Amino acid sequence: MQEKDRFLHRAADKSLKVVTSAVEANPKLLATILPCLIGGHGTYNFDRVTKTKTIERLLNFVDDSSATAVINILVEPALSVSG
Repeated sequence: MQEKDRFLHRAADKSLKVVTSAVEANPKLLATILPCLIGGHGTYNFDRVTKTKTIERLLNFVDDSSATAVINILVEPALSVSG
């Protein structure tokens, strides 16, 4: 079990807040940041693993101009699973 008073937790939490703030200030960043969190070196269930609502918060910044790109980003990891 991780303790919340540990430095790594605070640093990670602060980093996620900075990412969320950056996307809030510039929603176009979402298409760049989202694949890093849920694909590649990230994990598709990022919010569950990190016990945060980071992806949920980021998806609040989807607008008409970014909706198609975000949907493609969300679908890609699911399609890459071989079964």
